[in-house]
Amino acid sequence: MSAMAGEKRTQVFLDRIEDGTAVLVFGEDDARGVPASALPKGAREGDRLTLSISIDAEATKRERDETAALRRKLGEGDDGGDLSL
Repeated sequence: MSAMAGEKRTQVFLDRIEDGTAVLVFGEDDARGVPASALPKGAREGDRLTLSISIDAEATKRERDETAALRRKLGEGDDGGDLSL
């Protein structure tokens, strides 16, 4: 299974699911809890899972543009006092 450019994949072990939290084991002494709702349908305790993570360039640009617009709007009328945006 090959990862597409800019994508990182890793294998984890699904140790257990309790109270809506799935405990994933990444390696010895490295277990992390994630919402069980993030698991693929049918995932069960004892399964070996492949996690993949990648950058969503379009969503990142959109968020940055929205943040910049909000900063400009909040900074309108700033008199340069103690706080400035």
